[in-house]
Amino acid sequence: MSESVERRLSAAVIAAATAIFGLLLVVLPFYFPTFDEAKYLGIGVDLYAGHGITTVFGVLFTSHAPAWPAIIALPQALFGIDPLAVGRFLDAISGTAFVLITGALGWRIRPIAGAISAAGLLALIYLHDLTRTSRLDVPAATLTLLYLLVALVAFKRGSIRLGLLAGLVFAAGFLVKEIDLPFAPAPLFGAILWGAPWRSMSRTGAAMLAVGSAGVAPWFIFYALKAHRVYRLDAPAWTLIPIALALVVMVVLGLSAVRIAASGVGARIEAAARRAGSERRLRRLIGWGLTLVWTGLLTFAFLKTARLGGTSVLGFDQLRLYAATWFDTLRVVALFGLTGVALSIVALVVDRNLAGADGIRDCLIATICGVPLILLVIAVGEPPRNYLANLALLTILAAAGWLWTLERLLSTKRTELLVAGAGVLGGAGGIVLAGLGSRSPVLFGVAGVVIGVLAVGLAVFLERRGREIRAFIVPGVAILVLLGGAALLIVHGRNSLNRAGDVARNNAVTTEVAWIRANIPKGTEIAYGSFLAYETAYYLAADYGTAEIRARISLSDPAAPDGLLRTGESPPGDDWIAVDAAPRNVAQFQAYRASWLVSQFQAKQALYWVYTTGIDTSSPTIEAALSTATGFTKVAEWTFPVANNPPLHTSIYKVDPTAITFNTTRLVIAPDALARLVTLLGADGAAGKAAAGRILGEVDVEPAGPDATAALASLKALAGQ
Repeated sequence: MSESVERRLSAAVIAAATAIFGLLLVVLPFYFPTFDEAKYLGIGVDLYAGHGITTVFGVLFTSHAPAWPAIIALPQALFGIDPLAVGRFLDAISGTAFVLITGALGWRIRPIAGAISAAGLLALIYLHDLTRTSRLDVPAATLTLLYLLVALVAFKRGSIRLGLLAGLVFAAGFLVKEIDLPFAPAPLFGAILWGAPWRSMSRTGAAMLAVGSAGVAPWFIFYALKAHRVYRLDAPAWTLIPIALALVVMVVLGLSAVRIAASGVGARIEAAARRAGSERRLRRLIGWGLTLVWTGLLTFAFLKTARLGGTSVLGFDQLRLYAATWFDTLRVVALFGLTGVALSIVALVVDRNLAGADGIRDCLIATICGVPLILLVIAVGEPPRNYLANLALLTILAAAGWLWTLERLLSTKRTELLVAGAGVLGGAGGIVLAGLGSRSPVLFGVAGVVIGVLAVGLAVFLERRGREIRAFIVPGVAILVLLGGAALLIVHGRNSLNRAGDVARNNAVTTEVAWIRANIPKGTEIAYGSFLAYETAYYLAADYGTAEIRARISLSDPAAPDGLLRTGESPPGDDWIAVDAAPRNVAQFQAYRASWLVSQFQAKQALYWVYTTGIDTSSPTIEAALSTATGFTKVAEWTFPVANNPPLHTSIYKVDPTAITFNTTRLVIAPDALARLVTLLGADGAAGKAAAGRILGEVDVEPAGPDATAALASLKALAGQ
């Protein structure tokens, strides 16, 4: 395949993949808003109402910079346009651009690698699903990829203007969601490896650093004033001063690179570099060394953040739970992708004439720099939507690796090896397609083997008759990936219409809002539990007082009276009344203490509590605890069916804050939560055994059943009874 043909075909595939992705966003309906979406909608509305960066519950929000809420709510403040519609529109634009930019990054390796990468994203159903919302994750990931692309081009051209633009894109992405931070120096490290001139690289990098730092500085200053810490670094606020001074020095030195090089200092540095060995060896040492140092420092910083709250971080059990939660049905797909990444590394090592080697190294460096983010996300149990940009880079590397392998295979003259390899690759492709589409891996795998063998057999047959068609196989693969990804996305789109969970949540929120408006006077303070809290409160905040009273993340502690501890709380409480397992971290619980509820209801003077359960992040045991409490009267209750899943259940309690009491000698705990607590206490030796003995007489396992019986038996065994 000639270079011009490859470029034209690849451009057509990338354009087609982008168009299909965007067209389906136009055709398919958006999903019911999640709590994240409702949360940011409320923050945006409060911001322009003069309430500051607060949620609908009046709580200062500093988890992320407020750029996204401010952007989606601005049209409403100016023209009355629904912020939810604005967010969905921007997500659609971002998701479509995500596919296009991924193709452009892959194009830097080879045009056909860009085509396969962009087409492969069609099969990443998760990406399209996220784009059918108004979340901030897809825009943040798209800005991250755009930053990488612009910065790499800036270093390649030695352009200060493009460096300024890259810094601006970085700042914008950071203020939406700071997932671009790990990738900040990756373009510089890549430029060092592929030989960008030191002087132009220094000036371009300095321009990038100056604009990027200036762009995010207001948020860091605001956060330091409010939290007295450095955002994400969790260092004392005063350390912002030396950090800022260091950045200024780096910018000045970078912009002065030409003068420094012309001075005696520059000559001595260059002489020292020559003594250290060849420039190529020196660049490899600096580029890869800085990559590993940055990754190591960032990993240490991320895994020490306050958000981890003393959890097990990255133990085997946490990794297994995360994999089972998010990748259980995609194990083969993940293995196929990681194998492709490994093949791209092999290609770099063994093939000195590898086309697009610089592009592969750039993506590999960015991937390594992004590892700390993935580790942090796994440690805290957050979804993969936090590392979409990382997934795009892995897709590019996998495409490059498998493309190199396929072309090596096609270059062989041994027919039996060619046929066997085609069968293996075809079968692997079929199994991956089955995994992505939740179809039979055996059927699709066999079909893939047959198609691969037949395709190669046809090529060999025609070659023996003087017709060369091997050159058409790689373009054919790109087209097959496009067609397969499009088919999967279309089928998924059809099957995702009117999702049962969306219908139930919509019914629940609509019912709750209607009942409250009909039965509770305006101006009344209403508290909400965790599930559907933001979604419901968003529609009522203008007419009612709103507060959130929810379970808190807690940990096991054998020294605590009830074996549970809220991180940072001293002394440990002995009035725990309801405990559920936190679904995304093996060391965490969602729990209530009596004193928390009493103090919160009295402080907020909430007269009603709206509580909905039905998903694993809700905490249903508190309702069992309320059966022996005073001050709570159930005044409304509904159940909303969800096909093939537990139903949603909503209760509304009328509350008398002055009359709240709980039976603190009764600890209602879910079976899986008790099983987890026993396991954690069991690892604490004698102290854990003593804790088991203390709580044995208090535990009430709800709901009853075989799991409850087994968990209680384990607790008795640990306590020695």
